[in-house]
Amino acid sequence: SCVIDWLVSNKSIRNRQEGLMIASSLLNEGYLQPAGDLSKNAADGIAENPFLDNPDAFYYF
Repeated sequence: SCVIDWLVSNKSIRNRQEGLMIASSLLNEGYLQPAGDLSKNAADGIAENPFLDNPDAFYYF
């Protein structure tokens, strides 16, 4: 996703797995919000991880 790409490009994370953990934490704390069915379904617990590293899953601050 663009969020993880942004974290990688700013050298805020070491790898995509770390980015997925941080993005999930930001989502759980309410700093990121899911936008669209794919990301909303993941956030509602349908997916293994509440944050999807998927170009079709959208989030906003």
